[in-house]
Amino acid sequence: MEEEIKKFSTAEIVIGGLFTLGVDGVSALLDLVPIIGWMIATGVQAGTSFGTSFWLMSKGGKRAMKLERQLIKQISNILPLVPTTFTAFMIETALHNNPKLKKITAAKK
Repeated sequence: MEEEIKKFSTAEIVIGGLFTLGVDGVSALLDLVPIIGWMIATGVQAGTSFGTSFWLMSKGGKRAMKLERQLIKQISNILPLVPTTFTAFMIETALHNNPKLKKITAAKK
């Protein structure tokens, strides 16, 4: 039996997108402060990335907390002034909501 996957609604995508974009905006401002700001921004983005991963898991995303995904997301959070959490959230929701994309990405492994 295949586990039922709850898709993200349009409202959830908009709310999650605005939240992650807001976090990236705050992080971009913090990135302008040498060293300390960059460290705080990376931590804030890391927490947001874990939060969106848990949200995806609650929707039935089995691969959300896989090590490779988390490493890619956390390493990308180090990049200053780049909206990494927003981009990761949008990619993950697109993969989660579209079974054809999920099959294509799973087949390449």
